[in-house]
Amino acid sequence: MQAVILCGGKGMRMRDAADLTPKPLVEVGGMPLLWQIMRYSRHLPSMTSLSV
Repeated sequence: MQAVILCGGKGMRMRDAADLTPKPLVEVGGMPLLWQIMRYSRHLPSMTSLSV
């Protein structure tokens, strides 16, 4: 299975947390959100490719 993570957008609803930081790099639980998504998808057995 191939996956694509869409990381665009201004993050209007996250303005307080992401005023100067790109939305995918906002830290949640001590790690950037994008990193957490990538780590989780690595454990999916059918994942063959991931694009950001």
